[in-house]
Amino acid sequence: QNGGNRASGKPGHSASVDFVIKRAESFGDRLQVSVQGLEQTIYYINNVKASGKYAENVTINSPQGNLPGTVTGDLTVTPGVMCSDSEWGGVNVNDKIALIVRGSCTAGVKIKGAASHGAKAVILYNNFSGEDYIFPTLGPGINVEDIVPTGIVSFETGTRWVGLLYGNTTLTLTLNVNATWEKKTVNNVFVETSEGDANSIVMLGGHLDSVSAGPGINDDGSGVTALLEIMRGFAEHTGYKAKLRFAFWAAEEAGSVGSTYYTDHLTLEELAKIKIYFNYDMIGSLNPVYYVANNSIPEAWAAQELWSFIGVQGKTPVTYGPFDPQTDWAGFVARNVSVAGVHTGSSTTADPCYHRSCDKFPGNINSEALTVVAKAAARAAAWVALRVDEMPKSDGGVGV
Repeated sequence: QNGGNRASGKPGHSASVDFVIKRAESFGDRLQVSVQGLEQTIYYINNVKASGKYAENVTINSPQGNLPGTVTGDLTVTPGVMCSDSEWGGVNVNDKIALIVRGSCTAGVKIKGAASHGAKAVILYNNFSGEDYIFPTLGPGINVEDIVPTGIVSFETGTRWVGLLYGNTTLTLTLNVNATWEKKTVNNVFVETSEGDANSIVMLGGHLDSVSAGPGINDDGSGVTALLEIMRGFAEHTGYKAKLRFAFWAAEEAGSVGSTYYTDHLTLEELAKIKIYFNYDMIGSLNPVYYVANNSIPEAWAAQELWSFIGVQGKTPVTYGPFDPQTDWAGFVARNVSVAGVHTGSSTTADPCYHRSCDKFPGNINSEALTVVAKAAARAAAWVALRVDEMPKSDGGVGV
């Protein structure tokens, strides 16, 4: 149904937007619904092929955003992970196809770096063995004008090519990317409780889109499921001080486009009203690791509720994990809004179907983990909503 995915700007995402709106509207005037439109580049990848003496019978794939075109050039190996400007010093990729190992930063950072130094195309190779692939998004802030045609090959193919290049063998390849792209309007959805102080907002969010490879049941159907249930709970109860705002983000998989657009367009006055943002992305991983994210006093005050509830349920160890700059709390962190949240892991061990077609229900959801985190999220939201006037103040102001 809907092409088997909920990729932003495509039918599955539009159907999900309609579902959330209909669900919220079923509670009548207890919940208020609004939609925010924004422009996104939508990519349609048909296939990627490579040809040449050393490319026969090589499987080649695509990142989830790609520039169409046919490019012929000499392959050149890059000496590092190519995640910083300093790594490009002295590296000549001008008018060549850059061969770059994956890992340590987003695919988009690597591709943009190569393109800005004159590369006509990029080949990324996996940093783990085998023919299994995690199809990467481009990551935050990468636009179609930043990239060049790109392919992805296995670790074995990539390291074989590296060996040949270091042995002074010339590898001339033709890379053909059959893809199209267009600009479309996509929608963030917000649901807000009628009850509560409009100057004290507790905000919870998760992303409503998936990657194009599959339906994204854990990533992030799990977080959205929890939000819908917590939303129902607040709609059916009264007596909390803060207003609750639930965000269902568009285009997280394209680089947190929807949430960043939202935070970038908030005034200082609007930012000051948001006392904390909780993010829930991938909270039902098959082999969960329980990461609670926080990094300042107000966040710790709220995150402690998440941490203690999960621990009481016997889900140990519970660890404090770092903020992932590739998900929807990034825009809030950038503008000094207090942030907390939980995720249960996206490694191939924690979620073997991460960004793959097998991220389906029921096979790729740990229902027990999802239930525990959803209850912890509800408890933490209620804790803050009832005690928002007791919340410690941040050292810095919002609005950077």
